[in-house]
Amino acid sequence: MVGLWTILWTVGCQPEPTGLVNGDITSIRVEPSELTLVTTPDEPAIADFVAYATMIDGTELEMDLLSWKVSNFSAGDIDQDGLFETVDTNGGITDIIAQSFGVEGSARVTVIFTEDVVTEGLDERLPTAFKTATASDDEGLQMTYPLDNVIIPRNLEGLGFSWDDTGASTETVYRLHFQSEITDISVYTDSLIWMSNADLWEMISASNRDGKVTVSVSAGDWNGSGLSNVRQSPLINIQVNRFDARGSVLYWGIVEQSASIMRIPIGTTESEQFWTCEGNNCCIGCHALADDADRLAITHNG
Repeated sequence: MVGLWTILWTVGCQPEPTGLVNGDITSIRVEPSELTLVTTPDEPAIADFVAYATMIDGTELEMDLLSWKVSNFSAGDIDQDGLFETVDTNGGITDIIAQSFGVEGSARVTVIFTEDVVTEGLDERLPTAFKTATASDDEGLQMTYPLDNVIIPRNLEGLGFSWDDTGASTETVYRLHFQSEITDISVYTDSLIWMSNADLWEMISASNRDGKVTVSVSAGDWNGSGLSNVRQSPLINIQVNRFDARGSVLYWGIVEQSASIMRIPIGTTESEQFWTCEGNNCCIGCHALADDADRLAITHNG
């Protein structure tokens, strides 16, 4: 029996050779080769990686004397023992790279950031209730803003979302769901409109720049202990522009700002008057944008 254990230890636990020189290692393999981790605010995920080297004689050994690095620090970092820890603020994709004597091997990690945001006054049990419910498709539940396939700048101070629901009742609550390869964020509200703040929009936009995020809204009637009549809208896609937008958004003022066009610089929250006229016998109405997109013509006073 002692002889058998000796054979098993010799085959499965070969020590790493000492005195390695350049050319002794032909390739490096990192395990696990692919991994998906889920991170949430204040709860980063952790994973341990191991590197195996194929030697010039064809044998494969577990390696300790090597360096570790990541290709994308925004997704996480790895120490010199192969222990990887994700960030807890966003998702991302990174390669885990092991290197020894100029030979590299890598693994791919997908970090999914997930968060549930329950608006004030609503039941904290709503996330579990919606995620475990079976929803039916409902054409009467539709996203109305933003439009499908719109491209949105990443440097906004938040973004507004709205939807229509022909089947709404006094008990209806909603789940607004943002999802991509690296994002899974849900917002729970009892309103038909929701405004994201700058921090939440940055979680979505920072990691999904130049990528698509699907958005849907689910509705259900909440009686204080469970959901009924759970319905889901068709999906829409929004695409986060990889570059920051410059300039301003121009729009007509509300009644209290009669005869004015307002301007709000992108990335700010305060608007200002762009064009106005005094008195009751004037109007500011139609406008046209030039083809080069740097001139705006506005009619006023007839």
